[in-house]
Amino acid sequence: MWEKIVFESNKYARQKMLKSEKRIISGYHWRHDISLQEMYQFFGLLIYMATLPAPGRDYTYYWANYHVYPAWVDCMKLYRFKQIRSVLHFNSSTSSEKSKDPLHTVRPIYATIQEILGRYLDLGSEFSMRPAQHAVVHLGDT
Repeated sequence: MWEKIVFESNKYARQKMLKSEKRIISGYHWRHDISLQEMYQFFGLLIYMATLPAPGRDYTYYWANYHVYPAWVDCMKLYRFKQIRSVLHFNSSTSSEKSKDPLHTVRPIYATIQEILGRYLDLGSEFSMRPAQHAVVHLGDT
């Protein structure tokens, strides 16, 4: 799954640069493709942000306050985070596939989550994961 995200994100970055005829992504020179390690770091930072919310502030706040959040500066430069964020893709973006499947852009992640949930959790009949609704619905008593 992670390799596919890296592949699709790098593919989209190349498409973006071909359209603009420049090696610029998010206002910065694109130096190299995203590595698997960088993708792990990117998602790690997203998870870290979710555990340390900064209400009313955007994600750049964490880098601006490096004395409070030193992990951000040590892990990844802000410009690189912006670049990865702007090209992040989970699946190919061909229009013919998009029109047939409303979950096309996130289908690989969705399928992996379904597989993992089925392998490790027995949710029983009270849970339903319906692709048409794009959500987990609890049908039991609260």
